[in-house]
Amino acid sequence: MLVTLSADLRQVVPEALARQAIADQIVQEANPHAYTSEIGPGRPLPTPSPGRREAVVEATKRDFVQGRQVSVSVGAVICAPTMVLLWTVPRRGSDLASEAG
Repeated sequence: MLVTLSADLRQVVPEALARQAIADQIVQEANPHAYTSEIGPGRPLPTPSPGRREAVVEATKRDFVQGRQVSVSVGAVICAPTMVLLWTVPRRGSDLASEAG
């Protein structure tokens, strides 16, 4: 998240050191179990204006949502072929049960 968040904050916070400090604080205080509407820093950010703070929070929300979308997509890509394989390959026990009965 730190790498993608720094890139997303580039438009909001052009100063590299300030952007890195903000990204570090957000990542350190991140709650992976939080709802998207609750994403944002737990403590005040080192930003000079409230407007900039809102822009930082919005960039953080976008980054969080994109991260969740990527993780769900990767999970689906991994699970789909496994499910297809499990449905198409016959089980060993099914042949034995039909022969015994």
